[in-house]
Amino acid sequence: MTLILIGCLTDSGETADTGQSLDQLITEIAVQTVALLPRETGANLAVYYFTVDGRKSPLSDHLINGLTTEMANLVPQGYQVLSRHGLDRIMEEHSFQLTDLVSEETRVDLGQMLGADVIITGFITPLRGVDKINVQIIQVLTGAVMGGFTLDYRPEEYSGDGGRGEILRVEKIYPEARGLAAVTTIYEDFNGPVAETVPVYFKDFWGDRVSEVAARADIDPDGYAFLDFSADLLPLSDLDEWGDTDVTWYMDFPLDRSPGGFDGFSLRIWSGGFTRLYLVAKQQTGQDLTLFAGTVTVNQEEWTSLAVPFDTLGFREGEMQLDPDQPLIIGLGIPYLENHGQFHFRNGVGGRLLVDDLGLFRLNEPADPAQVAAFEDEVTRVLVAAKIEGSGLYVDYSETDLGIIRENRGVAAQGLRVSREDDGPSGGYLRLSGHLDVTPEITSFFARNQEMSLVMDLTAPAVLAGWKDLSFTVRSDLARQGYFQVTAPSEGLQGETDFTVTQGWRRVRIPLAGSLMDTDHRPEGPEPVTFRFIWILPEENLRQAQGNRLDFTVDVDEIWLGK
Repeated sequence: MTLILIGCLTDSGETADTGQSLDQLITEIAVQTVALLPRETGANLAVYYFTVDGRKSPLSDHLINGLTTEMANLVPQGYQVLSRHGLDRIMEEHSFQLTDLVSEETRVDLGQMLGADVIITGFITPLRGVDKINVQIIQVLTGAVMGGFTLDYRPEEYSGDGGRGEILRVEKIYPEARGLAAVTTIYEDFNGPVAETVPVYFKDFWGDRVSEVAARADIDPDGYAFLDFSADLLPLSDLDEWGDTDVTWYMDFPLDRSPGGFDGFSLRIWSGGFTRLYLVAKQQTGQDLTLFAGTVTVNQEEWTSLAVPFDTLGFREGEMQLDPDQPLIIGLGIPYLENHGQFHFRNGVGGRLLVDDLGLFRLNEPADPAQVAAFEDEVTRVLVAAKIEGSGLYVDYSETDLGIIRENRGVAAQGLRVSREDDGPSGGYLRLSGHLDVTPEITSFFARNQEMSLVMDLTAPAVLAGWKDLSFTVRSDLARQGYFQVTAPSEGLQGETDFTVTQGWRRVRIPLAGSLMDTDHRPEGPEPVTFRFIWILPEENLRQAQGNRLDFTVDVDEIWLGK
């Protein structure tokens, strides 16, 4: 097996001092890389160019030579560190450019040419005086990230014999992701009547507008549970009559296990015809019901794996916590109106939900209290619910102060996808990618002084007391203005502030006191807190996209509380 270390380093302009600080950086990278190498078999390992935005860094030669020597002294028996000359030869013979090194395809091709099974690749991003080095170990054949680590270094000006330059100070400021310790899979292959379905709607409101609501759950011969649902709804003469009610299809899984000793539940789901989904954990004792719930966005027509800690779900009814000794019921709900507002159920109401591998899990250890979300492992540490606000329905206040709900005919169709990507400043990050098919009627929408925005709610257990600020990194290829809101439901707390968005990664730091939140009224205990991000989709871009599709992405990472 051959391993290649490919690094990426931010360019600071002047060549840095190559004394103890840079040697410290080299040693830290070498030590952590070697610690992650598989011990079962030997391998050939090579250190490659360090790049800045696809070009060779002024420090590249020093780092390559230093890491080659350092790793040759540290690798276990069976490993060999290759000279850089063979890699230089392949680059020249196959006409690879240094700008190609950031391409995943190039990394895989290069690894295959050298007979490598695994490559170690690095990505570095400047974040307000801190340059973040992310090193990942990637399996060549599958592209899967097998492991990695993050280092920070801070440039500081100094005067010395060589004039003004930089000292590189290595810091590892964030803990490694803590994944699942054990998963008890209760229904791996469904083979019994474990699913119950309850289509629910508020009859007093809907009245004769609902002619039929149906749902059927069963077990597929392939070993998963499914829910088929449908409804016949009469047209509403006034969209404003929808109010706050909804039609929802629920699928319940009564478990023979209690939540005691477990931190959450895990499952795989597949959605057909919808993207907004309720997650429910509840217990029923006689007539007494205890219920916790949350909302997530799922991608259509693909399997999604979720590992949901119980403490990400908000209290809805009954006791303030689940009884550790009572059997648990896991429920999934599909709301009609929330999905209709995201362009689902427009040509008939119906769809399908598939569920597999339902189980309970334990965490390796509790999450860092400062961490809201870092998107580094398989645990759903925050519930992500995303939507495009104003694209399907909007509230028009031009005729009445109470507002009238209208359909936006300036958008013919839309798509929105939530994914976890691996090539961010610190490794994994959250990406929202979407599109809008814009019609000429978008001018009427803006004539009513409306705006369209991408909204993402992240719900996570948090104790805000004692923290000075909250920070996150963000970038977008389209949005330039954002708003941040925090809501702690049990305390009735809510605050809002704005921030600027750029195309490159940018760290935003928001004080939790003052305009955002009254320091004296922060919640004292852990509770699911909703952190809402709103990105305004520029009117200019939407107008220019008339008759065409407008694509956009927003990326978020490293959401932390700070002292």
